[in-house]
Amino acid sequence: MALVYSAASLISYFIGNKMEHLLWKKIRRGLDKARGLFNRYGIWSIALSRPFGIGNYISYLAGISEVGLLKYLLLTFVGIFPWCFAMLYFGDYLNGNYDRFAQLFDAYKMEFYGTGLLLAVLFTAYSIWKRRRKGNT
Repeated sequence: MALVYSAASLISYFIGNKMEHLLWKKIRRGLDKARGLFNRYGIWSIALSRPFGIGNYISYLAGISEVGLLKYLLLTFVGIFPWCFAMLYFGDYLNGNYDRFAQLFDAYKMEFYGTGLLLAVLFTAYSIWKRRRKGNT
């Protein structure tokens, strides 16, 4: 499941990779700045965003930012694998009863997204702190 997702995400990655030359010079300068920030702080955003809706949009940005293909695939797989594992586990635990799963997911949806958002913020703050600390030494 995670392998198929990773392979399918290559479609948006390659579209993003080929779109860059169509952008105007003014936008391209801004994109160069965004690429630098993405490469400096956001490479792990590829993995962290996968279980959430924004993960598919990150594929375009990764393609535009020319993230290495192997690195992109590895981070995509690492990010989606826990989600796939959890879905398969809950599917087995609930004997394929989708209605029961939907009830459980709806009941804990805010906790799930809140935890994911908190982890993403903490990881980003740690990454920024680590880079600034490295620059001061």
